[in-house]
Amino acid sequence: MTGRAPKATWTKDDIKTLQAQWQTGSSTKQIGVKLGRSPYAVKTMICRHRDDWGLEYRYIQRHDT
Repeated sequence: MTGRAPKATWTKDDIKTLQAQWQTGSSTKQIGVKLGRSPYAVKTMICRHRDDWGLEYRYIQRHDT
């Protein structure tokens, strides 16, 4: 696997950035680039917090570009 190694932990600031970016319509790929993480890692965190943020899983799937 090439590219940057994934960060092990997510800080509260990372999660705030993730939520803000997601709500403005950024894709998981765009957010991943901004935070230096893989789109898969971003999607995992969105899924983990989706109940708190009132997101539907199918919307997450569709938004993954």
